Amino acid sequence: MSLDITLIDPTATYRSELHSQNITHNLNKMAMELWLYETLRNPKEWTQAKDIVNSLIAWIKELKKNPEKYKKYNPENKRWSYEWFIEFLEELVANCEEYPEALIESYR
Repeated sequence: MSLDITLIDPTATYRSELHSQNITHNLNKMAMELWLYETLRNPKEWTQAKDIVNSLIAWIKELKKNPEKYKKYNPENKRWSYEWFIEFLEELVANCEEYPEALIESYR
């Protein structure tokens, strides 16, 4: 199981994706420890990309500040690790900053 996060063009007549990312369910324990798991799965408090940028940046800072706290949740197969999770979040920040007015959709 995984989670898809998509940025949608709010000005388009028909649904138009500006960016899409997928994160593996293997990182759910790490995400839960950060308290971002439910936020990403159920975007209730934010609807536009600009609404989540500060939270994403804070989560990245926390991950980098306490690597051992989060590395313990790396999957045994070493795929989709702590380092990959940071890259995922940084890519999401970059795209949210590029498309601040984009609507956010999340599918699990």
